[in-house]
Amino acid sequence: MNLQKVKKIDKFFHEEVFVNLVDGTANKEKPICYVEFDFDPLAYIVKWVESNVTTNDIYTWLENKEYTKETVTDEHIKKAEEIRSFFNNSIMLRRLKGEFVSPFMNAVEELNSTICKVNVNHIKILIKLPFFYKESTETRDLFAKYLSLEDTKEYKEVDNVWTFVKKIQRHSKHEKFWRYYFFNSNQNLMCILVNPNTDTSAFLDYIISQGSVGIKGSAYHWRQPGHNFYFYKMIKYELYPVCKTTD
Repeated sequence: MNLQKVKKIDKFFHEEVFVNLVDGTANKEKPICYVEFDFDPLAYIVKWVESNVTTNDIYTWLENKEYTKETVTDEHIKKAEEIRSFFNNSIMLRRLKGEFVSPFMNAVEELNSTICKVNVNHIKILIKLPFFYKESTETRDLFAKYLSLEDTKEYKEVDNVWTFVKKIQRHSKHEKFWRYYFFNSNQNLMCILVNPNTDTSAFLDYIISQGSVGIKGSAYHWRQPGHNFYFYKMIKYELYPVCKTTD
């Protein structure tokens, strides 16, 4: 009887999702290792993320338990509780609706049920929660203010005057970019994906500081994963100046 190698695959399904696949006739699982804390580690993560500590450093500090309780404030604790509650409620709602619950979500549920005892394999997921929380809540609040397009992914030609409203960061293992959102006179949204620290990012930041801009090009009616809302997602585009009128 041959025992195939255990493969560990990092994969992302909407949010960051990891899946462990075990092949072969005999499934011999490795023992799960835990790191135990005397305080909610997510509160420390919130503090470190606010201080722009790298995720690699955060991982090292958590794995080796290099932290001091005195550095965490009540605000950090409150934010950590808020983040946990957000994901608990979101996942519970998906279960009630009979929607797909990913391995990532199962891992989050485990992290929220054993707050001070963390599976070492889940530390990276825990570190990402503040980033995903910020992205999800900012996107939710933005979509609530505008009108969704039709439920379709049809290819469209777009030529309209747009006003910048917000940019939202995507920060996962395989995806790091900004979504620049604009709205038009019909209160629909359009999105341009831009890699950070590039000439395009600097150019767009300057253009949007000047006010409304003409944008034309090719787009799809696109739905943001996790949100029942459609907007224009630009594929190719060009910008042109808009004539300003005075009273």
